[in-house]
Amino acid sequence: MYYIKLKQKLYLYRRKYLYKFFSLLFCNVYIFVLKNNYKYERVDKYLVDKWHDGFFYLVAYKDNNKYFLKGEVFREFLVNEIFFSKRLSNLVGDKYIISPIATYRCFKSLLLAYNFRDEVEKKLDNEDLNKIYEIVYKINQNGIFFRDLKRDNILILNDRVVFFDFSFMYENSPDVVKVRDKHLLNAIGTDYRPSNYLWDDFYSLYKIANEEEIKGNTVNKVENMIGKFVLNIDECK
Repeated sequence: MYYIKLKQKLYLYRRKYLYKFFSLLFCNVYIFVLKNNYKYERVDKYLVDKWHDGFFYLVAYKDNNKYFLKGEVFREFLVNEIFFSKRLSNLVGDKYIISPIATYRCFKSLLLAYNFRDEVEKKLDNEDLNKIYEIVYKINQNGIFFRDLKRDNILILNDRVVFFDFSFMYENSPDVVKVRDKHLLNAIGTDYRPSNYLWDDFYSLYKIANEEEIKGNTVNKVENMIGKFVLNIDECK
């Protein structure tokens, strides 16, 4: 029991202090490198309150274009973004997937650049939900799980739903970096899963539908799919 509590304290310390320190360090290194080596005119820290587990965000400007950059201190799970953006684009169509346009490396860290997307601020409707349903169903059918499906990871661009943030997706493939740390595993999809160490994308989608106050037959379709595609911790090892 003492050993488990000690591991939890070490994980919380690492998450709160160590990751924050290295995130700030590498963030400043990348700001310097992007400006001096890649001729970005301006690079700023971005969404600092959402930095977590060694992930940090920047916003940059170059040639009248704006870019969103997502970095990871130890280059563990960000490589999944590259793998799954290609995998999902082939599976459901690249118009529904936001993929990185450039990759930067510094020591053991990784930084991915994306075209900055200005989302239309609107609630999801039945048509949006039906398209998300179709995509999630196809992805789950192919043994892939979002595990962290939430409204923040679904954008509305040009009246079309698009997905991003694939760092913690799961597929039983040697090309996917698995999350081994139980404490980090337990933090994935915290508010959008049936229970600890259990993931169900349709459960997540049903919760999103309720939050967006969507009514109609598609909500019932989503609810009926809960429990059909489930991933537990033993399957993730």
